[in-house]
Parts: sequence; structure tokens; C-alpha cells
Amino acid sequence: MLHLLGTLRYRQGALDEAAFLFTAVLGIDPDHASALNDLACVALAERRPGDALGLLDRAIAIDPTQADAHLNRGNALLTLEQAEAAGAAYEEARALRPTDARALSGLATIRRMQGRNDEALTLAQAALEADPDVPGGQTSLGTALQALGRGEEARVAFRAALARDPADADALNNLGTSLIDAGAHEEGLAALRQATVARPGFALAWFNLANALVTMQRADEAITAYQRLLALEPRHAEALHNMGGALMMLRDADGAVAAFRAARRGDDDTRTLFSESLALLTLGDYPAGFAAYEARLAEAFAAPQDRHLIRPRWHGGRDVAGRRVLLYAEQGYGDNVQFCRYAPLVAARGAHTIIEAPAPLLPLLRTLPWIDEFVPTGEPLPEFDLYCPMASLPLAFGTTLDSVPATVPYLFAEAHRVARWRPELLSDGRRRVGIAWSGNPGFGNDRQRSLSLALLEPLRACGVALHVVQQDVRAGDRAVLDGWPDVRDLSTAIVDFADTAAILSLMDLVISVDTSIAHVAGAIGVPVWVLLPYAADWRWLRRREDSIWYPTARLFRQETPGDWPGVIAAVVAALASP
Repeated sequence: MLHLLGTLRYRQGALDEAAFLFTAVLGIDPDHASALNDLACVALAERRPGDALGLLDRAIAIDPTQADAHLNRGNALLTLEQAEAAGAAYEEARALRPTDARALSGLATIRRMQGRNDEALTLAQAALEADPDVPGGQTSLGTALQALGRGEEARVAFRAALARDPADADALNNLGTSLIDAGAHEEGLAALRQATVARPGFALAWFNLANALVTMQRADEAITAYQRLLALEPRHAEALHNMGGALMMLRDADGAVAAFRAARRGDDDTRTLFSESLALLTLGDYPAGFAAYEARLAEAFAAPQDRHLIRPRWHGGRDVAGRRVLLYAEQGYGDNVQFCRYAPLVAARGAHTIIEAPAPLLPLLRTLPWIDEFVPTGEPLPEFDLYCPMASLPLAFGTTLDSVPATVPYLFAEAHRVARWRPELLSDGRRRVGIAWSGNPGFGNDRQRSLSLALLEPLRACGVALHVVQQDVRAGDRAVLDGWPDVRDLSTAIVDFADTAAILSLMDLVISVDTSIAHVAGAIGVPVWVLLPYAADWRWLRRREDSIWYPTARLFRQETPGDWPGVIAAVVAALASP
């Protein structure tokens, strides 16, 4: 009678009374397997999976044929993030009851976590066939479909789950992330917010909400969501790391450093250390920043290739006289233009200096003084004794804010190229101004650093001769440019960066977003105005209008996120100044 009454009170949601009654049963019969299982269900409902697991282990030891105990054990282990053990428990339940929809649905979840998505889909479908009302069945089906790239079908399943229970936090969370992936950001945010209301302690929903807000450039709201998550799980490393990124978006580099350091789990956490390095460099702490910046070499985008690793790394010692030192380019074109300034310093120490760089850069880099050999990236390398990544040279030379080698020009426009391009320019006596408004669309921060050509319309009324000096023009901008006959378009004839340098050398001024054009202009000593987003790249530091890397640069920064019109207005005013 006590056991039946406890079961009734459990189904009515009176968990304390149910636990009291099940405990009373066990006081009379400590080996009552069903009471142990049911008390474990109370513990699971109260989010005490560890307590539940102990009770279930006792129940199974008493009666190994109790399918419900194996099933609940799988649920407890899944909550404890022990996926392999949870899968084994669900298999035990399935062996005892082959058509148990809950066991099939639980297994579907495990298979999806293991990346066995086709199998997960089959199991989820079997669970719904066995019992269309199985708890979490539609959500399990939806997550399997989402993992297989069938987002539209997944959203149908999530909505079916919500039709049965509008407060199903798991379905809301999964629907929200699916909508975000599909580009329906506002609808996705609404679903994620509902998930956190339905289950305020749902850490994953807070995490997904925060990440979605970052994607939408709503960093202040994202930080609030990360803080809610961290109140639940203070050691959530991924949330701390991502919050650091959000703080960087708000120009709070000090706060970002603190977040990254809290997120870091040892020296082998290179991703977080790399993120920390960018915050340190933004703050101007070059000794610590460039030391931490070495963490990038453990990441795929900057890792040295095996052909470099056949020789020792050079870390900046002076014992290089007579030795062959390979400096290889990495990351973007602009990075290499910035860091190649150090190559002559290596040569000045007596090294036979070799530069390996992308073919489009080589004609320009060949104007560096004292370099002995140049090799296109990927081509067979000459013999070398030591190597150093180009972006590690600031560390090798102990660079501080006061010791950046900033003498310009250090790259040069070739005379024959200048002669070839001079007739192509407007020659009506007005100031020649080169414009570059967008960079590589594949760059991770391109949406923030690039702008639409149409926003530069006010420059046409400034009495200057505008020239397009970037090589690639996107389709939407091409349509705008075709309607601007007063602007000289040089883009289609540019072959490589030596052409770019020649064109820029003929300009009185270059106006560019943060792309390789700005670096080339600075490297050859041409006046360049750099248009920067609200959260600018580390190399431009903070709250400065000048650049320690390029003496001829002037920086125009957004005062609020996304305010390109404000930047352009400042440029127009500066052009009007004597």
C-alpha cells in the first residue's frame, strides 16, 4: 500500500511525499527493487543524478531483469555526461524490452552524440512507431534530422514536440538553434529565451542563447546570458572563453583577458591562450601578447608544415651569421606585409635569409633589401638550417610598443610598374585618392571590417579624383560602381601586389578598410586613412588616431558598433580640412 501511494504521489508531482513513502517501504524491505527504482526517479526529477545512480545500481543488483531500472540508469548516466555507459544501460533495457520506446529514444540520443546519425534517426523513428507519445520522442527525431543536415524536417519535429508541450525546454532549445542555423535569428532567439524561462537552470539553453546573440553582434546581451550560465556552472570553460570574445566586441580588452584566463585549462589550451594573446596585444602588452601569440601555431590556420619542421626553430638568437634561415609567410596577406619588415633585421645579423610566401605577394616582397632567396608557398624549399614563422618575428626581436621597427618605406614600388600605371590614372589636377572598402569575404571578421561601396557616396562630392585600388569587387558593389562614371576603376587590371604598390605610390592619399591595401600603403610610405570597426584588430591598439606600425597612417574608428556613416562623415570633414 505504501508503495502504491508513493507511486500515486509521484505522478501527482508531490516529490517530497513520494520520497518519504518510498523510503518507508525500503525501511520495511531494504531489497525492494521497485521502491529503489522509484526513489531514483524522484532523485532524477530533483536533478540529483548521482544519488539516482546509486539507488539504481542497488535495484539492478537485486533484480537484473528490471528494465525500468536499466532505462533510468541510462538517463542518470546521460545527465552525468557518461554517454558510453548510458548507451550500455539503454541497450540492457532494450534487450529486456525490445520495443520500449523510451529505451529506443535514449539510444537515439546516444548514437547522435557519437556521430552515428543515420543510426540515431532509425532509432528515433522506431521509438515513435512504438509509442507516438514517448517523452522526448519528437525532439530526439529532430536532433537526428538536424545532425544529418535536414533542418527543415528537424524543425517540423521540434514543433510537433511543442504542440504536445509548449513548455518543453529541450524542444525549444533545439528549435532555437535550428532556426539560428537557418538564418531566422529573431525567431530563434525567441525560442531560446522561452527555453530559459521554461527551465531557468537549463545551462545549454543559456549557452546557445548567448552564442546566438554574439552572432547577431549583440554582445552586451550575450554577456548577460553568459553570466546567467556561469551562475549555474562557474567553471564552464567554453562560456568563459566566448564571453571573453564578447567583451572584445565591446572593446573591453581588460575584461576579456580576465575571462580568457578563467577559461584556460592549462598550457595546452592553445585556443584560449591564442584568444588571450589578441586581448593582450590590443592592450599594447607586446611582451606577454607576442609570447601568448605563439599558441596560434598549435591551431590549423597557422601550424607549421612538416617541411618546415625538418630543421630547428629560430627563436631570435644572434648566432645566425652564415646560417640559412627560412622565414615562411602565414595567415593573411596583410599580416605578411606587416611582419616582413623584420626579415632585413634577420639578414643584418649575418643570416642567409630565405622568404617563402604566396606567389601574389612575392613580386612586392622582392623589393625588401638584403633578402637572398624567395620561394613561392608550396614550391620545393632550398636547403635551410633554421626556420621561423613570419608572425613570430616580433617575439624573436623582443618587440615592445617602443621598439617596433617603423621606418618606412620598407617595401617599394618598382619603377617600370609605376610607369605602366601612370597613364591609367585620372590627371585633371585633383588630389588622387585610392579607395578600398572590402576585403576577403572568407575572413572571419569580414562582416565588421568591410562596408558597402554605396556608403562611400559622400566622397564623390569632396573634389578629389577617386580610384578603385582593390582587386576584387563584389557583385553588389560592381552594380554601384557601374553607376559612378567619375570614379576610375583599376580593379580588373591588377595582377599582383606589386601592381597594387605601384598604383598606391601614385596616390596622394589612400582610404582603406583594414585589409591588405592599408598595409601595403603603410609599408611603402603613402598617406593612408584606415577605416576601423568599433572593435578593431589588435594591431591598431586602442583610442589612437595614429599607428605605431605605419607612421603615414591615420585611423578613423567607429564610435558605436556598425556606425560606418559616422566614420565616412569624419573622413569627409578631414578631406575638407586644409
